[in-house]
Amino acid sequence: MGAKYFHGYDDEPYDIYSISDTDSTSYLEITEYNEKRGEIRGKFNVTMYRTLAGSWNGPDTLVFTNGVFHTRIDE
Repeated sequence: MGAKYFHGYDDEPYDIYSISDTDSTSYLEITEYNEKRGEIRGKFNVTMYRTLAGSWNGPDTLVFTNGVFHTRIDE
């Protein structure tokens, strides 16, 4: 799994966070897929580590727990 989180201002990134290659605690689970409506629902947990430090007060780690998502795919 891969993901990046960018923190910035006025199109200038200050901090970039990534999932560690060795992280076994992060996951994304699709719990429902409706092919007719093109909808996907699911849940996730992810821990992201700062890979670019540009701000003086940004945290070293971001932790998202009990996350949920719902999206629609438009063709």
